[in-house]
Amino acid sequence: MNPGYIFFAADQRLRAGWRFLASVGVVVAVSVIVRLVRSAAPDMHHLGANTVLLLSFLLALLVAGFAVLLYHLDRVRSSLLSAMGLPLDRSGLRDTGLGVVFGLAMVSGCVGAIAILGRLRLQAGPVHAGPIAAVVAMGLVAAMNEEMVFRGYPFQRLVEAIGAPGAVIFLAGLFGAGHLHNPNATVWGALNTVGFGVFMALAYLRTRALWLPWGVHFAWNLGLGLGYGLTVSGLSQFSVVVHGTIAGPRWLTGGDYGIEASATATVMLVVASVALLTLVKPRSAPQTIVGEDKPPAITPGPSQISLGGIQ
Repeated sequence: MNPGYIFFAADQRLRAGWRFLASVGVVVAVSVIVRLVRSAAPDMHHLGANTVLLLSFLLALLVAGFAVLLYHLDRVRSSLLSAMGLPLDRSGLRDTGLGVVFGLAMVSGCVGAIAILGRLRLQAGPVHAGPIAAVVAMGLVAAMNEEMVFRGYPFQRLVEAIGAPGAVIFLAGLFGAGHLHNPNATVWGALNTVGFGVFMALAYLRTRALWLPWGVHFAWNLGLGLGYGLTVSGLSQFSVVVHGTIAGPRWLTGGDYGIEASATATVMLVVASVALLTLVKPRSAPQTIVGEDKPPAITPGPSQISLGGIQ
């Protein structure tokens, strides 16, 4: 066996599994850089413009890193944004809007069930444009960061390497495990987060773009935190307009971690997944142009030799 077979496919590109590992290296490197920046500026931990800037810096590094991999390892010569799941066309707006509708419907369904079977209290607070803008901006960028890592280039290369089922389970598992560090985290909450990861992966696989899962992710967090004033994955700093409290059995409300650790969310995920697979028809992946690093040298024939501008 040719030793190069382990690393390179028949098209002479690095095999997808190695490209996935390279993307993990990008994520780790970017995480280290962001941690260094955050440690140098302690106020980055608080909600506000600095946090939004830090998250935007993280997103820019991820996009740049994955673009480098797409160009040099995947040898993509068409739109790099489209190749990483971010086509800039009308379908992106449509998918984002549909995702927002999905996310808000899922949140409202869960909150409605708790209001019927338990107790829900919503108390309006003072309205200040600054905190609201910060929460919205942070929600937009933070959701895209997570989608880029868990449904973006790394996920796409893992699908190519081991198939969609294995890639979905593996990265959804990491997505759930990453939330175990949140305040008041529970095993049920982590398992539901794995379920959210599977749902978001299905949204990507259905559309072959990140816009739909991004819209769902953003709307879920914003609706839960800003809209209803409830905790989001154990975090309560998003309740800057409405302050909500829920009461009832833990299986219904999720306890201190919030709705995401409840059976209510589990049922909603099943319902939403059926709706997604029913309403969103599968699309083919965007066409990409793959080429060599340099165009091949061509020895000019008689008809290709320049004659000083005279043809």
